[in-house]
Amino acid sequence: MKIFISDGMRHANLSGYGELSRQITLGLADRGHDMVLPGAARSWQAIDEVVRERLEVLPTQERPGDDVDLVLQIGSPNATRAFDKPTLMYTQNALGDLRAEWVNALRLADGVIVPGEFDRKVFARYLDRVYIARQSSDSERFRPFPQWRSEGSERFTFLFVGSYAFRKGVDLLLEAFLEEFDPDEPVELALHCAGAGRGQEFNHLIDQLQSRRPLGHVRLYGQNMSPAWMCRTYNRVDAVVTLSRGEGWCMPLTEGLLCEKPVIAPASTAMGEYLDENIAYLVPTVERLASDITASFGSGFRGTYGEPGLTYYEPDVAVARTQMRLVYEHYDAARSKAVLGRKRIIDSISWADASRDIEAACLDLLSGGTAGSTGPAAAPAPAAVAPKAPPAPAPAPAAPRSSAPGPAVPRATPPKRPGAPKAQAPTAPEAAAPKAPAPVASVPEAETTKAPETAAPKLPAIEKAANAPAANAKAKRAAAQEPKPEVVEPRKGAPVKRSGPKPNRNTTAAGRQEVADERAAEEPAKKRKPRDAARRPSA
Repeated sequence: MKIFISDGMRHANLSGYGELSRQITLGLADRGHDMVLPGAARSWQAIDEVVRERLEVLPTQERPGDDVDLVLQIGSPNATRAFDKPTLMYTQNALGDLRAEWVNALRLADGVIVPGEFDRKVFARYLDRVYIARQSSDSERFRPFPQWRSEGSERFTFLFVGSYAFRKGVDLLLEAFLEEFDPDEPVELALHCAGAGRGQEFNHLIDQLQSRRPLGHVRLYGQNMSPAWMCRTYNRVDAVVTLSRGEGWCMPLTEGLLCEKPVIAPASTAMGEYLDENIAYLVPTVERLASDITASFGSGFRGTYGEPGLTYYEPDVAVARTQMRLVYEHYDAARSKAVLGRKRIIDSISWADASRDIEAACLDLLSGGTAGSTGPAAAPAPAAVAPKAPPAPAPAPAAPRSSAPGPAVPRATPPKRPGAPKAQAPTAPEAAAPKAPAPVASVPEAETTKAPETAAPKLPAIEKAANAPAANAKAKRAAAQEPKPEVVEPRKGAPVKRSGPKPNRNTTAAGRQEVADERAAEEPAKKRKPRDAARRPSA
């Protein structure tokens, strides 16, 4: 088949849909299909260099040509466009139903592909042809590197990766963490939220700290990192956690498991399909109406998704607190689950499986098959979808730890890993890895360690790229894509090196005195006359 990819240039971006587009495009190419990318100018973000080179050699077209067999669109539901070719749309959803405008847009395609059974049931209410192709993460890029843990915090670290938003449940995660862990416990929460700092994220975080636990250990990072740096980030922490109110897939969970980090997540939407108690710590949820949101933090979500009938899934904060405590105090058992999780992803949730399923959906559509048929004619897209159930009551304030539901965990039991473990002794030499980029709230970096026999991904050296000849454009491009190294402030009392033209010091008395002192220091000692002798007190 000759397949035209219509993704709004997402394949050049560091985003969930961008990763999805890259994996689908290259996966279908590996299966022998002729892939064509949109021909608009691309501004590449810091994606993997090998992946970029493979994409750059693919042919491009402004629109699908006459020789194209099928158009495969990749993006959010409302991004669906009409084409004069057979068309499939790979998309996803995190809510209990679809917005009316999404349904109208999706009907411009001949069928849709979604990542799981939860979405298949939702989309099948309105569309005649719905296929399933599960997502995954790159098991070669994301893998365990224990020696990198020593580069992280000395405290036991929970990591969240995602946008600082209501749907992602950042407010619930802050509540669970700050209510469960005292400041004197060596535990911290790291929020890796790309783009944080452009809105009210810091103000919200400060409000949460001040109202719940002013001395709580929480860090907020705002960089948009390449996959190589994200692998390093996962390996610097101890566990991955999310209290999202709904997900189409949630790649950080599969990425964390591939790095053999324990994960804590809600048992709802797509997450409840590929996670279970054998490989993860699950949190139950309650379905709620988006129109009933009253918290100011959720006002934007309510404004966008507050149509009648649209629901989200509220995780139980009390259970989340219990699960975080269990992972912290019984880390060996938690890590055993993560090891099983990596094996399961490799064995049954791979990108190769996704490419095979997408290929089957394309062939079924072209042949007029019924593999993705949803049965009788789907329901029309209503102007307002009727509510499926009355709204659940508002959650009660979190109870003190002593009265929190769930199995009691003895507080006196010391954690098996109260802080960062020591790096494993290297068995083979390797060039020192570059420092990680500085977070929004900067943390001093530990010295990098040499990798053991399992070699770490090689990251481009910024210093070498910066000094490369002008003709080496590829090295310059790699240097520009890599995160900038941390800027170290001079220690107190150390001389400060200044760049640019020197200021005119003759405009002030102090400046003139400084100039005179410098000139005096350059004169021979026998000709030097102390200029401040009159000001020195006599012995």
